[in-house]
Amino acid sequence: MKKKILQIITDAGSCHKMSANSLKTEFERLYPNKYEVKTIDIFKVADIEPFNNSDRSYALVSGNRFLTSIHNLLFTITM
Repeated sequence: MKKKILQIITDAGSCHKMSANSLKTEFERLYPNKYEVKTIDIFKVADIEPFNNSDRSYALVSGNRFLTSIHNLLFTITM
């Protein structure tokens, strides 16, 4: 029987998802058929505005430092 691992992330940028995928890949490599690793984006699952769209808003502002700072500030304030 496989043990289950649930990774809970917020996919505001691609690094969170890449890290989660790396961990899943390593579990599969090191412990074949021993673990079932699942990753969810908690904000997508919760479906609460504006958090459920954080991946899209981050993609829009990520190329500009000033806009990224404002985005991060607004995101922090709404939490």
